[in-house]
Amino acid sequence: MTRIAFVRHGQTSWNATDRFQGSSNIELNDTGRGQAHQAAGWLLANLPDARWDFVRYSPLSRAAETGAIIADAVSIDRRSALPTLTERDWGAAEGLTFEGCVERWPLMGQVDEFAARELIPGAEPGSLVVERGRYAISTLVDQFPEAQAICATHGTVLRMTMNDVFGGQIGFIPNTGIVVIDAWREDGAVCAELIAKSWD
Repeated sequence: MTRIAFVRHGQTSWNATDRFQGSSNIELNDTGRGQAHQAAGWLLANLPDARWDFVRYSPLSRAAETGAIIADAVSIDRRSALPTLTERDWGAAEGLTFEGCVERWPLMGQVDEFAARELIPGAEPGSLVVERGRYAISTLVDQFPEAQAICATHGTVLRMTMNDVFGGQIGFIPNTGIVVIDAWREDGAVCAELIAKSWD
């Protein structure tokens, strides 16, 4: 069984102004760095018996720095990028607010927000986002069947993957929100159990 603590990256200036980030390489701001330290504190306080083996992170700098801050705080030397953890590419919407998107593409204003996101020109298909997220889990399960890993990633890829894995709406994941799962392979399929999350 592999234990994985997924952590959404800390706040950036684009998070603070509600802009789509996607594949844009936006750095953490000072608030985000503080949030990453708080996330490390949550892991230490709520999973005190954990023996974290390594940190994997999205190659985008905001997730990589979040992962590095947490790794330093919990004394993990092994850390490396896992490209499948990168955020959904939002195509033409990157850098825009949702309201700005509706101004450009009025059809987005006629459906609920999550459905509207599927109308963004050039956005990565949701099915591929989920496939990447599931592949990240299966990679960790197959390569490290007894390990405990911390994975710094992004809000959309994490939310969509968890919703698919657990068959329900996990809801909005805040900056440095943490989702802890146990995952294993059974009869060829990867199975998972939700252990904890850090927000209500």
